[in-house]
Amino acid sequence: MDNNKNVEFEEPIKSIGGQVYIGRMGKATKVITFKENEFEKKLAPDNAIIEHVKINNEKYVRMTY
Repeated sequence: MDNNKNVEFEEPIKSIGGQVYIGRMGKATKVITFKENEFEKKLAPDNAIIEHVKINNEKYVRMTY
């Protein structure tokens, strides 16, 4: 098995503080799931996409930003 493969990325690769980041800074997407009674919409970012989902008969809120 050959583990030495060359990988080419279209986005820039940066090393900051010993961690490697691939892509443009600020282009990440975060997804956080809350129980419905613990979610406060007023604390969500303005650009967040809010979805109400039901998992195993429990209500949750999924926030993507």
